[in-house]
Amino acid sequence: MSGRIAKALKARVALFAASPSFLNGQGYYEKAATDASALLNTIGGVSGLAANGVDYYVAYDETKSGEMIWRGTIQGTSSSIERRMFPPSVNGRGEINPTQNFVDAFPMLNGFPATTANGYNPQAPYANRDPRLNRFVVVNGSSFGGKTIKTGVGGKIDRLDSIPQFSTRTGYYLKKLLRPDVRLNDDGSTVNQRRYDVYFRYTELFLIFAEAANEVGGPDYAVNGMTPRQVISAIRKRAGLGQPDNYLTSISTKVAMRELIRNERRLELSFEGHRFWDLRRWGVSLNEVARGLFFNGTDYIEIPTVEGRNYPSYATYMPIPNDETLKFPNLEQNAGW
Repeated sequence: MSGRIAKALKARVALFAASPSFLNGQGYYEKAATDASALLNTIGGVSGLAANGVDYYVAYDETKSGEMIWRGTIQGTSSSIERRMFPPSVNGRGEINPTQNFVDAFPMLNGFPATTANGYNPQAPYANRDPRLNRFVVVNGSSFGGKTIKTGVGGKIDRLDSIPQFSTRTGYYLKKLLRPDVRLNDDGSTVNQRRYDVYFRYTELFLIFAEAANEVGGPDYAVNGMTPRQVISAIRKRAGLGQPDNYLTSISTKVAMRELIRNERRLELSFEGHRFWDLRRWGVSLNEVARGLFFNGTDYIEIPTVEGRNYPSYATYMPIPNDETLKFPNLEQNAGW
C-alpha cells in the first residue's frame, strides 16, 4: 500500500457516495473531482495518460508502471485464464461471451455512435469501428490464439466455434485481459506467460475525474487545470478514434457528456468488475435483455434474446449479510431482502 493508492481510493469512494443511488451529490462530486485531479497532476495531468492503457494486459511488465496505481505481485507463468476463455478451436472453453449490447456500445471510427445514419453497415458490422472493439472482443473472422475464429456458419470442424454448437451463445468471445501470446497447442503443449492482478488503473482515475467534474459544472468545468472534455478527448484519441473528434466537439450539455462518459467507462473498464456496480450506483435499468449476432453464411442475423434479465427494483442495493444484522440488531436490512 502507498499514499498514492489511498488517495485514489478516496476519489473512488467519493464518486460512489455522490452517485444517484446514494447521496446524489451533496458535495461529494466536488470532492471526487478535487481528489482525483490532485493525484493526476502528479503525473502531468492529461498528458500523463499512459499510451498502453488500452491494452496494458498484452504484456504485463513490472518495470513499466505508467498505467498502474495498484497491482498485485507478478505471478508465475501460466495459461489457466486463457484455457477458460479462448475459443474452442484454439483449445479453450469459451466461458465468457460478450453480448451484442456491449459490441453496439463501440462507436464508429469517426467517434459517432454506431448507427446506420453514421455509416454503420449491419452486414459488415465490424468495419470502420472503434479499434478497441477488435482489441477487446473476438468477433467473427478474428485472428486469435494462432487461428482464425469463425463464430457463424463455417466455424471450423463441426462448427466448433459457432453458436449452434458447444460454445458462444452470443457470437463473440472475450479477448480483453488475455495474453495473446499464450498458445494452447493441439499436441497438448502450452506456451505460458506471466501476469498480475490489477486493482486500480490511472484510466479509471481519469474517468472518475471526468464523471465527477461534469456533474459539478458540465463538459468544460475545470478543476486543477483539467476539464472533462480534455480527459475524454485524450482517452478517445489514445483509443485510435479519428481526429478531429467531431462527435465530442458536438457535446455541449452536462446530460450528453454524462452519457458519453458512462459509455467510455463501459468500454475502457470492461470485464474489470466495474459495470455491475456502475449500473446500480447510477440507478439505471438492470433488465436489459442480452442479445447476440449470428452469421448464417450470407447475412448477419440478430439474436434478440440470448438471456433475459428479471431483477426486482430493490436489486439496486445488495442485502446486508445476515451475520452483520445478528451482531448489531439495530442495523436495518435493505428493503426487499
